[in-house]
Order: sequence, then C-alpha cells, then structure tokens
Amino acid sequence: MRRSRSASPRAKSHEGTTMKKQINPSIKAHLLRSALILLSLLAICAIPFTLAQRNAAIPAARIYPPQNASPSTSAGIAHQPSYQGDTTRRSDVPFLKPQAALVPERPAVCTLNGTLGTAPPGGATGTIATRLSRPGSPTVICGVPPAFPGNTDTGPFIYNVHYITNTGGSPLCTAVILHVVTEGIAGTNMQCSAFMAPFQAGDITNPTRYLGDAGVSTGNPPVNTVFQLTVPAFTTIALVVFNVNVSPAGQGTIYQLISDQDIFCQQGSPTPTATGTPSPSGTPSPTPSPTCTPLTSPTPGACTTYEAESCNNTLTGSAFVLNCPTCSGGEKVGYVGSNSGTLQFNIIAVAPGNYTMTICYLNGDATRYAYLSVNGGAGTSVSFPSTGSFQTVGSIQRTVTLNTGSNTLKFYNPIVGNWAPDFDRIQFNCAPSYLGNISTRSFVQTGDNVMIGGFVVQGTTSFKRVIIRAIGPELAQHGVPNPMADPTLELHNANGALIASNDNWQTTIIGGIITSDQRQQIQNSGLAPGDPLESAIIADLPPGNYTAIVRGVNNTTGVALVEAYDLNPETDCSPAT
Repeated sequence: MRRSRSASPRAKSHEGTTMKKQINPSIKAHLLRSALILLSLLAICAIPFTLAQRNAAIPAARIYPPQNASPSTSAGIAHQPSYQGDTTRRSDVPFLKPQAALVPERPAVCTLNGTLGTAPPGGATGTIATRLSRPGSPTVICGVPPAFPGNTDTGPFIYNVHYITNTGGSPLCTAVILHVVTEGIAGTNMQCSAFMAPFQAGDITNPTRYLGDAGVSTGNPPVNTVFQLTVPAFTTIALVVFNVNVSPAGQGTIYQLISDQDIFCQQGSPTPTATGTPSPSGTPSPTPSPTCTPLTSPTPGACTTYEAESCNNTLTGSAFVLNCPTCSGGEKVGYVGSNSGTLQFNIIAVAPGNYTMTICYLNGDATRYAYLSVNGGAGTSVSFPSTGSFQTVGSIQRTVTLNTGSNTLKFYNPIVGNWAPDFDRIQFNCAPSYLGNISTRSFVQTGDNVMIGGFVVQGTTSFKRVIIRAIGPELAQHGVPNPMADPTLELHNANGALIASNDNWQTTIIGGIITSDQRQQIQNSGLAPGDPLESAIIADLPPGNYTAIVRGVNNTTGVALVEAYDLNPETDCSPAT
C-alpha cells in the first residue's frame, strides 16, 4: 500500500529511495544543468540592483560640510568646487533615493528674480574641467519663493557642482551669478540651479531636491543669470551648472560661477521649512504701490542729500537697489557699469554755477572707476579708491556745473567687465562733521612726569595727514604763567616705537617717517607755530593709535600745549542719526 496516507515514516523514506532509483540518468543531468543556469541568472540580475543601491546612497545627515574647504574671505561662507561633471557622467542613468535618508530642509529663499546682463568683475574662466569661483557683488532683494524649473529637458546633462557652506550660526543670504563667456557648440544653453547637498546626477530632474534658480538660462553669451537664496546655519547647498539642451553639448563652454558672500538679507525673509512653498489661502489683497514723493527745490545754501536708491532716480540695465545696513537710508545701488547698469541722479539746483558734490560710495575691491555725465554731456572718468569692504562707506568730492532747475548726474562705465562702486548717496553744501583738532595743556616736568597726549587716526583712506605741535613760548601772550621756554616733540606709534621727533619747527630732524625737510609744508599748512623754539611735525599716518610726548630742552620745566590737527578731513558720509 505505497500511496496509503497512514504509511509509516519508515515506509515513506523507503518510498523516496525507491523513486530516486527509478529516475533516468539523462533526466537527472538535465535537472542539474537547469539549476545551474537558474543560479547564474539570479546572480547576474543582482549586480545592477546592488550597484544602483550603492550609487543612490545618501548620508543620513542634515549637514553636509565640504572636505578640505578653503577659508572664506567673508564671514559665514565656505566654498568648495566639486569637479564631478564631464562628458562621461550624465543624468540619463536614473539614481534611486532611499526613502529613509535624511536630507537638508528646504532653506528660506531671499530671491529668485532672474536678470540678464553682462558679467560682474573678477573671477576666472575655464573649460568644462576648470570651474572657479570668487566673491562678487550682491544682487537683488529678498522674499520670492522658488518654483521648479520648467525649461530643462530629461537629459543627458553635462554638469558641474559647487558646494557652498554657511559656517555661521544664523541664516545667510547668498547671491549666485552664473556668467557664460562663450558656447562650445551652437545651441548650448547653460543654467545654474541650487539643490540640496549632497548632489547626485539624477537630482537635476528631481523637484524634491531642487531649491531654486534665476528662472532663466544664459541664452546667447556673453550673459549672466543672477539669483539669491538663504543658506540656513551650518548647512551646505549644491550649486549645479548644467546644459539645458537635450544634446550633450557644451564641452567647449567657458563660464565662471560667482557666489557673493558679503551681503545682508532683508528682515522678514520666509522661515526655513521642509514642506516647500505653502499654498495661498483665499485671494490675496493687492498691495498698493508706494507713492514717490516728487523732488522739491532745496533751500539755498542748505545741506541737500540725494539717496541713490530714491524712486526719483533712473536705474537701467543691471543696476539694482541693495540692502545696506551701514548706508544712510539702509540701501544702496550696485551693479553699475560693465556697459550695462547705469545710475542717474535727478536733482534740482536753485541757481546756475559750480557746485561741490560729495559722492558717498562703497568699494571692497581695489580702485574702481566710473564715468560721470552731467546733463547728458560727455562723461568724465572718476576714480573711487577702496573703502575696505562693500559695507564701509567712503567719500570723494567733485565739482559739477549745474543749471537752474532740473539736472541729471549719470554714473556708468562702458567697458565690459569694469564695474563702478556701489553708491550710497550724493550731497551738496554739507559741512563735514569731524574733529578738526585735539589739544591738552599741562605743567611739564622731567622723567616720568613729562606731558603725554594720545590720539587715534581713523578713516576710509590709507593714510591721514596730520600736524602735531608742541607750543610753549607763545602761551605767555595769552596770560599763561610759567610757559615752557623750549619744548621738544616726539611721536610714537601704537607699539611705543619712536617714529618722528622735532626740536624747533624750522629745523627738520630727518628719521623715521620723516624723509625730507618739512619747513615749507608746515608754513603752507597755515598752522606753523608762532615761535621758532616751538616744535611741529607733519606726518602721513595709517589708521591706529599714536602718542605725542613733550619734554623741555635740558630737562627744563614749564607749561606747554600739545596739539594734533587733521589736515585732510573727510566729508562725513556716515549714516544720519
């Protein structure tokens, strides 16, 4: 009874043995061969799956700092270009993204307003294998949410990645400028978009990884695209440059990626959120346009100021109104020049004639230049020395001829790549508010009881010309008792080193910072001492702390006066308070 369900286990085992013996040897060989083929197919199918999982691996970290990033030239930003893109690595191969991976939150966006124009100054150009970046000039204002780009194809893409890290403890607004100089193959169209870090090729067409861009591609070079976004504290983003066209062109494309690191974001920027842009509820009420107050005639002789960002002015091309906490109105105008941006002040004069105009500006580079055209006339070149940063306001003065009534003062630069400084304002008839001189008087003794006077040199220029005087004999005519008969003068720097000295102003002591006879310079200053036994020094001093020491010749004592005068005071371009 072989087929009985109640057969014993022993009987079943015997049955199996009997069946094996009944299998034909040729059939057994076919079964073994089929099993081997099945195992090989399973192994081959597992290889692509394993590679895809490896390529799609994303570190489970919210912050993705670049490795070996060079120090930033501005606070809060570190930059590291990642040369990952070439003709052999494109996004036409899909990458899988593990659902459990943690990714950075979508940052608050300052702006994604796109502009087309010419390139900012500086930076370096290269081919597809040499991507370079440098700090540039700030661009537009804050407050516009991103929208996923709709003009990109499905690939293949030639791309390159630049990582930008905010190393500071608060969100930082960052401007991004992509400048394309030439195209390699006709029809190539370049774009720069921001993505969550780390970036992988498939992210180019993945809206969940996209953060924002200018909304425009480069088109026909030379041209640039500009946008801003806020990088959250201690967070890295990826700036990806890629060709928009479906064909893998662009091998000869030359461009420079410029990321601005020296700007401030407006207060009230959107709060960082992981859910993207929220949908509006209901129909928003239209915001009324601000009313521009028309210009009025200034009071004759009164201090008159014209802000660069005023709605009464005319801005063209790439010129933008920018935030500027250190400027008088909290704003300034940048991106003037490069045969694109122009800033025209529209002003009113109460009478015809020559006027001294003070130009308040900001320049974080070396000397920049602009042309100034008055009432449509030929432009004259104006140089603007560095003020130290694009948040430090300096000033220069120029004489302009104005007509009664309306006048125009236009700043521009027709040379591509040459940019004017950022402009805060211009002003007329505004007396400088500065400390003309400081002085102190005391009884001068000997040893450690000599007279010591300290002063500090500040300003936006590299050197400040001052005259330091030690006055004694002429105090008698002012009724001062026991004046010092023959005072000497020493000048020391912040380290205590002696850098200049004098005994009797008509006789120059060469040494230290004094390299030539100063008698004529002292007379020309209009501040020559009234007695030949008194001392004076003219010095061109960089910003810093200084000490003047007055002693009596041969250890004599008496009452003396030590003074320091500013011989080239700057016009006050600090914010009004």
